Amino acid sequence: MTVSDESDCVMTVPKRPIEYHPPADERLEALVQQASERLAERYADDSYRHPDVVFGFSAFLKLLAKLKAQQLNMTRDHFDIN
Repeated sequence: MTVSDESDCVMTVPKRPIEYHPPADERLEALVQQASERLAERYADDSYRHPDVVFGFSAFLKLLAKLKAQQLNMTRDHFDIN
């Protein structure tokens, strides 16, 4: 019986595709709420706190996040787990 070196014993593991997901809506909404508060304080302008502004900015960020995840999934590579 002979001892083989490591190069004789190669374990191959299939590559798994990476799947991208946008952040949860709640996280984006919390981010927008914080940003709106900071903008209102920084510029002493309460219009940044207006629900329509917060809603519109949230909707915009959600759309961007969804589109970016879709783009990344279309051009995704595979993750080598070795």
